[in-house]
Amino acid sequence: MKRISAIILTLSFSWAYAQENDNLKTHILSEVTVLGNVQDTMQNFCRANSGAAVENILSRMKGVSLIRRGAYGQEPVFRGLSGGQLNITIDGMKMFGACTDKMDPITIYVEPVNLSHLHAVMGPQGAAYGSSVGGSLNMKLAQPALGNKTTGTAGIDFQSAAAALNHSSSVNVGRKSSAYRASFAFRKSNNYREGGGKEVLFSHYQKINFTLAGKWVLGQDTLAANALIDKGKNIGFPALPMDVGRADAGLYSLAYNHVQPWLIFQNIKAKAYHNAVYHVMDDSKRPAVSMPMDMPGRSKTSGVFIETGVHIFRRQKTWLRLDYFKNDILGEMTMYPQGGSPMYMQTAPASSRQDAGIFISQRFLLAERNKFTLSFRGDIINDNLKSGAGADQLKAFYPEKKNFAAKFLSAISFNYKRKISHGFNLEFSSGYGERMPTLNEKFGFYLFNRFDGYDYLGNPFLKSENTWSAEANVNFASAHFEMQLSPFCQSVGNYILGRVIGGSRITEGARGLKSYANFSRAELKGIDMMILAKAKNIQLINTVKYVRGTAEGNGAMPLIPPLKSVTSLRFQFRQFDFQGEWEASAAQNHVSEMAGEQKTPSYSIFNLRSSYTFNSTLKINAGAENIADLRYREHLDWGGIMRPGRNFYINVNYFF
Repeated sequence: MKRISAIILTLSFSWAYAQENDNLKTHILSEVTVLGNVQDTMQNFCRANSGAAVENILSRMKGVSLIRRGAYGQEPVFRGLSGGQLNITIDGMKMFGACTDKMDPITIYVEPVNLSHLHAVMGPQGAAYGSSVGGSLNMKLAQPALGNKTTGTAGIDFQSAAAALNHSSSVNVGRKSSAYRASFAFRKSNNYREGGGKEVLFSHYQKINFTLAGKWVLGQDTLAANALIDKGKNIGFPALPMDVGRADAGLYSLAYNHVQPWLIFQNIKAKAYHNAVYHVMDDSKRPAVSMPMDMPGRSKTSGVFIETGVHIFRRQKTWLRLDYFKNDILGEMTMYPQGGSPMYMQTAPASSRQDAGIFISQRFLLAERNKFTLSFRGDIINDNLKSGAGADQLKAFYPEKKNFAAKFLSAISFNYKRKISHGFNLEFSSGYGERMPTLNEKFGFYLFNRFDGYDYLGNPFLKSENTWSAEANVNFASAHFEMQLSPFCQSVGNYILGRVIGGSRITEGARGLKSYANFSRAELKGIDMMILAKAKNIQLINTVKYVRGTAEGNGAMPLIPPLKSVTSLRFQFRQFDFQGEWEASAAQNHVSEMAGEQKTPSYSIFNLRSSYTFNSTLKINAGAENIADLRYREHLDWGGIMRPGRNFYINVNYFF
């Protein structure tokens, strides 16, 4: 580990270039352009494999890691925090997965072909779209473009490690006063092979995704409508005891944008939306199942928001957002014992959450070199456990009646930025935030967690988590060199984790029974770093991520990624692009004994990528990943499941 850490730090600080005539455009790693017909430095780095899914792009962004239970459905982690600690939205719209085993983070229901940007904010500073302690991710959908022309893309991709075939296409039909955009994606992957060639069983999946969007000009205003459909089937999860037979999602929205100023408001946008997720776990294709079962889950969310700029003072800018949503969930399980009658229970009892919030952000321009931003969010949240089988189940463990009164959550943050000199900025951010326990954390009933091997019970009496965070950013940018250094620290109060309780488990092979409980505090400290050096035809990017998490009693927090670095060197020669990559991770020896976490060794892999642009309409990408065919896994990969071995890929893209 010491050797890899030393190499990473040496590479991080030793590169600089000083050549002229560079026209490469860069973006900070907290926001990445995803559109397939846009090429920039950060997209080439974050979307290095042209067949990458949204999760793969996220994994290269600042502070982001992935919990991996299989080749599909990888769950985002922001600096050691995940799940209900994050606020993830699609175009500002709330959406919640329907799987009690977290097989369907909402990132799986979108594809790069129907996105324009991914924007991530760490910690309570990301409260614009909802309360959180870990941060926010907004996936911005691509919108129809006006203009009297028709444009589009089409691409096909093959990945050898899983004999996977991917296709994506989009078309935009523009007119002077209206525009329409449609996109389609298809993915089919067989079981992949790990390093050394061994097949990883139950790692296959298949899905289709399509969107349709329209925009109409109404005078100086616009009306926009969007529909997104995603359908997955036959999805394997090698780290879990069950697979997914079906995972369907639909998202629909209607938005009105009033551009002209009205009183003190400017650029008013109002949107109403509805989405539904249906997810079915089953074990019908697993061998030697002693008790077959079906586990369907449903999640429906409806909401509305209004956001606008508020202009009272000429040099000070205010942004205001009002939002409301209601989410209903239901998770069921039917067991089919041999020789007996089917048994039914609700693992996620029928329940709902209503949330009404306000977000205000005020920017102060104190002087030409100083900017100060103050933000506040308040939410009134009300949860309801619906009467019926699910509520009756919980009475056995919580016979006392719980009064689910509305809860008020608050978040406040500030950001100060000072321009020291041309290209050199210092930035400091700090904030406080809160988040409600999820409905499953409050009401879940015998939810099996494969990570620690326990059945879990919800706890209606959980307190809200709260957090204080601070982060500094040192930013330097010149024509040929850019660096961002971001040390941070965060404290999470009422930290929610499982605690062993008395009682019998019902899952065969489970180690026992836990209930969600509040622990006094958890602490997170770390650093993110990015270095970019560039010349006319050369780009070098190096990123480093490190976080250390300590929970109550000086024990380790579970699922904390170790030090990791990715270095990419890209050459451009006429119509050719060549890119070499080195990805390395230190060992993780600081593990949670309470969660039964295992230590993970270090690894180091190399990738090689290339592309050839024939003309403005045709481009071919090809490459090899994990060239040495190393057998390895990352610390957040569950169940000891190894990552893919050597993978050759080829992609053909056509633009019109």
